[in-house]
Amino acid sequence: MKARIQRFITVSLTCIVFAGVGLVAACGRGEDRITNTPQSTLGASATEIPSSATPTVTQTPLPTATPRMPYEDYLSLDLPEGAIARLGKGAIYDVALAPDGSSIALATSIGVYRYALDSETELLQEMWFLPTNMPMTSVAFSPDGETLAVGSYNNYLCPKGAEKLELGSAYIKEPAVLLIDVASGLPLQVFQQGDSTDDMRISRLVFSPNGTHLAVASFSDSFFHNIGGFDVFNIGDGTSTKELDEPADDVEWWDSLDSLAFSPDGAILATGLGLMKSNSENGINKVYEVYTWDLASADLLSRLTGFEENISSLAFSPDGTTLASGTDDGTAVLWNTEDWSTIRTLYGSGNPVDENSIVSDLRSHSSVLEFSSDGSTLATGASDGTVKLWNTANGSSLGLLDGHETALADFAFSADGSEILTVSYDGDTQVHNLSSGTSVKRYKLAGHEVSYGVEISADGQILSRDLRDGWITLHDVDDPSVLYSFSGERPVFSTDGKMLAITAPNNSIQVRDTTSGEVKFTFSGHSDEIKTVTFSPDGTVLASGSADTSIILWDVDSGVRRYRLWGHSETVYELAFSPEGNTLASEAGDSAIMIWDVASGRRLIEFKYAESDLELGGFMYDGDYLVCLRITYPDHEVILLDPTTGDLIDSIYTEPTTYRIDIAPDDSMLVTSTFFYGSQIIPFGVSSDFRYPQVQITGPGIAFSSDGELGAYSSFWDVVLWDPASGASINQFSGHNAEVVDLAFSEEAGILASASYDGTILLWIIAP
Repeated sequence: MKARIQRFITVSLTCIVFAGVGLVAACGRGEDRITNTPQSTLGASATEIPSSATPTVTQTPLPTATPRMPYEDYLSLDLPEGAIARLGKGAIYDVALAPDGSSIALATSIGVYRYALDSETELLQEMWFLPTNMPMTSVAFSPDGETLAVGSYNNYLCPKGAEKLELGSAYIKEPAVLLIDVASGLPLQVFQQGDSTDDMRISRLVFSPNGTHLAVASFSDSFFHNIGGFDVFNIGDGTSTKELDEPADDVEWWDSLDSLAFSPDGAILATGLGLMKSNSENGINKVYEVYTWDLASADLLSRLTGFEENISSLAFSPDGTTLASGTDDGTAVLWNTEDWSTIRTLYGSGNPVDENSIVSDLRSHSSVLEFSSDGSTLATGASDGTVKLWNTANGSSLGLLDGHETALADFAFSADGSEILTVSYDGDTQVHNLSSGTSVKRYKLAGHEVSYGVEISADGQILSRDLRDGWITLHDVDDPSVLYSFSGERPVFSTDGKMLAITAPNNSIQVRDTTSGEVKFTFSGHSDEIKTVTFSPDGTVLASGSADTSIILWDVDSGVRRYRLWGHSETVYELAFSPEGNTLASEAGDSAIMIWDVASGRRLIEFKYAESDLELGGFMYDGDYLVCLRITYPDHEVILLDPTTGDLIDSIYTEPTTYRIDIAPDDSMLVTSTFFYGSQIIPFGVSSDFRYPQVQITGPGIAFSSDGELGAYSSFWDVVLWDPASGASINQFSGHNAEVVDLAFSEEAGILASASYDGTILLWIIAP
């Protein structure tokens, strides 16, 4: 089951990358496809930017920043009601470098951080943290580095109260922009952006070169169509001097607004947009354009067209003669600002989609552009973490820099142009020597990874957090500070919780002692990637399935291999022991389910249906039933098989896109989880008046206590504690700022753990 959850999370993250960043096919090869639309096509008169009403500037007491807080103190900071600890420092939604390269600022799911670059230790030292009760999605430094602008997010599905930023006793409407003092971390000012019932977010912020104005791009994923716009605020008095909130006449609606840039003199603002336009032949199609605006006259200067990818970054050259527009694969187009003609296209070498990076749906951009101080060099970053350097005079390539594992968020050239400082969305900060093309310093950041799995051992003492970057962290439930962290994937506890098995490099398995964290055994024998591992109920046998199509049974006490099981013709994805541990069920990519005798290693039976895929659920009723998911596209059904004869006992139709089956510990019910339809409960062996949960089950997070008397499931961002017998909701916990994706009980400690895409795990009290 764990392997299937991991496969679901991988698919979900990929879907999130597509949904949030708006990535499409690679940019077209050919300068004739990038053109400027003359102003005459827009009509006889210039388009005016309507003035907006003066927004409210809130002067009520603002949240207090906490300076230099050690990691352990986050466990009790600003906790929601019912929670006793928080693990993790929040998912990173945007990153910005200070102009002098001395620090970075993070906009995260739970607040704002500033980290200083310690050149002696090559560590990122936390300077302060400003907690908020909503995600912060964009961040930018002022030109003098003294002020930080941070934008927030309004999600209409978020928990009650979390959709507003609390400022003392007052609330402001969403989305909002905060101005923060960089030195102290104390908020200085708030710009009120108006009320919205949609998923409105601040997608990009940029200061004018003299620091007197702030351009704010906001975007909403509306149910019927998307809404976008930008404001230019006068920072001195908080007034909005320009506002663009309506598309042009030939545009049905805006699909994205992901990039902004001021010209060096502050007179021009460039905006990158995704637009949905009517087409008489094909209906509505999506196009990407750059609008440039004269801020003094409110005239639309030009519309630069012909892009085939999302325009995720814009930058003017220091002398203002060139505008560079960038797309997610690192490709840039250079424009002459005198007549807005195309100078040349610089083709990037990065992948437009980086499936291995966690790019949240709140991140609106995944590439960046930066000119050197003399304008002779342009750096273009791609979503795969690479940086390409260009000679702006002739368009020649000056080299490629790599070393980052996720998309680039910001650059800064050194004053003499000999080095470039780069930071990616995981907070990894590097100093590159441009002459050698090597990374000479690297500042790593920990604690902001996104968790997609949480598990509590049977003794209720150890909590495992499996992170997307391949690190596993162990915590003690009584004292949730970090005990051990180590690299690995697919962690699974033994039944008694005293051992933890993880897949390690070189197709090996490490079995660690959870008390000491030390490696007890290292099992090696597979020739390809290990996809699943599981302990037998008594903890004496460990089974592993691999892409080499084999299954290996390991003796945990001696560390030796018992049997290698051959029979599947494709990758083995799932394994499950029967309750007694005498048989093992396996699922592979060949759409077959096999049952094996653990004592002899002999294959007992094979289940296979023509033109159907089979996925393993698990055993029920002391091993008398084997639960599987049968998929005959587009139909899905749960089937119960006799594991000794292969006979079909029963079948139950379930929703399309079902990917997971959970079995209650007392075998009273099955819960099937789907991508789009929430979860469906299938009662077994209970009375006809069985009562279903009173709140909708929406996500993949669902768990039962070991005795089956308590259940918990995710409902969007919330966690619901549930009585499976009565269907009644016992309690509802609100505090996450993104979807809850996994849950785990510890009855002994009276704790429920919830993992969320917001990069945190919350521990909730479920018993007095």
